[in-house]
Amino acid sequence: MDSRIYKLTPCKDLALYIHLPFCEHKCYYCDFFSLPGRDQPYIEKVITEIANQTDFYLGRIHPEKIASVYIGGGTPSSLPKSSFKLLLQKINLLCSAKVTEFTVEANPESLDEEFLSLCKEYGVTRLSVGIQTSSSRLRATLGRRGDVSNLHRVFGLIKDKWCGDVNYDLLCGIPGETLSDMQKDLKTVLALNPAHISLYTLTLEQGTILYQQWEDGLLPWPDRGVQDELWLQARDLLVKNGYIHYEISNFALPGKECLHNVRYWLLKPYVGMGPSAVSTVPAQGGRVVRLSNPQNIPRFLKGADSYWGMQVESIKQKEFLFEHLMLGFRLKNGIPKALFHKRFGKELSELIPELWSSWSERGFIKQSTAAYCLTLRGRLILNQLLSELAEYQVDMSGIKIQWP
Repeated sequence: MDSRIYKLTPCKDLALYIHLPFCEHKCYYCDFFSLPGRDQPYIEKVITEIANQTDFYLGRIHPEKIASVYIGGGTPSSLPKSSFKLLLQKINLLCSAKVTEFTVEANPESLDEEFLSLCKEYGVTRLSVGIQTSSSRLRATLGRRGDVSNLHRVFGLIKDKWCGDVNYDLLCGIPGETLSDMQKDLKTVLALNPAHISLYTLTLEQGTILYQQWEDGLLPWPDRGVQDELWLQARDLLVKNGYIHYEISNFALPGKECLHNVRYWLLKPYVGMGPSAVSTVPAQGGRVVRLSNPQNIPRFLKGADSYWGMQVESIKQKEFLFEHLMLGFRLKNGIPKALFHKRFGKELSELIPELWSSWSERGFIKQSTAAYCLTLRGRLILNQLLSELAEYQVDMSGIKIQWP
C-alpha cells in the first residue's frame, strides 16, 4: 500500500458498510455486484476477509464510536444461517460499543423466523426489505421470485416477530405499471405502518437483463414523463399519510430517517468492506481518500497482503465540493451551513456566486439561515443543476479543506 496516501487518521465516529455479494437469483434490474449460487465454504471465506478488513480499518482510524452498521448486497437474508450468524458474531466482536443503528437488507423470498431471531440476538435494529412491487405481473417483469402470498406471509412474520424498525423498498415506473398498480403497492405498504419507505424510479442499467431485453426490442420502456407522473402521485400519497419526504427517494415517519444513509449524504467518514465496497476516509496531510474494493472475489480473497485489491483515489478540492452538493442537496434539509463552513472555510455563495444567484432567481434555492438547501422543484431536477455546476469555474484558491 502506498504509505504516502494510506496513513489514515483517527476520526471521532465512523459508519460501516458490509457488502455481501451473494444471492439466490440475479433479478433482471439489478446492477449491484452479486453472484448467485455460491457454496457455504466460499461464502465463509469472504466473511472472514470482510472481518479482517474491518479490523484493518478500525485499527487505523480508531473511531470513538461506530455510528451505524449497514449490511447490504446481494441478499444477506439468503445466506446459510450459520454463515449469517458467523458474520454477526464477528461484527459484534469488532464493534464492542453499542451501535446506534444497525441495518440488514432482506428479501421476502428468504426472510424467515430464524433470520429475524439472529438479527435480534446480535443487535440489529432495522430491516430493509426489498418488496419492489406486490403485483405478480410486474414481479415477473423484474425477475423476482416468490409469489404475492409469500409477501403477506413475510408481512405477518415481521409484525409478529420483529420489534425493530422496518424500511420497505418500492420501485416505480416498471414497464407495464399503471396508476392502479402503484396505488395498490402503496396501500399494501402503508397498511403495515413501517418507519421508513424508499421509493425509487426504475432505471435501465447497462449489463442487466432488463437492459438486454430493451436493447433487443423485447421490452418497451415507459416514457420518462409517465414514470415521473407515477412517482409524483406516489410521493403525494406518502406525504398525505404522514411520511416526511426527507431525501429525493426516501420517506420516513418523524425521527425515523436512515442515519446511515444521512451520513453518506452529508459526506461523513465511512468504510466499506467486501467485494465492490467503497470507503471515504481522512488521511494524513488533510487528504480525503477513497478506497475501492474490486468487483472480483478472488482478488478480494488475497487479503491483507495485497490490501484486498483496493484501488486508491485522493479526492481533489473541486471534486470534494461537487460531491458535497451532489449528495447534500438530495436532502430536504440540505447541508448545514456550519458544517460546510468548517470544511471549506467559506460560504457556498462565495464559491459559486453567479451560479448561486441564478439558482435562487429560478426558484431552486430554499431560503434558510441554518442550511444550504434546494426547493422541492430544485431537488427534482438535481441532475440538471449538477451539470451546470460541473461546467462552472469554481475558484478554490486559498481553500484548505478541514475534514471531517
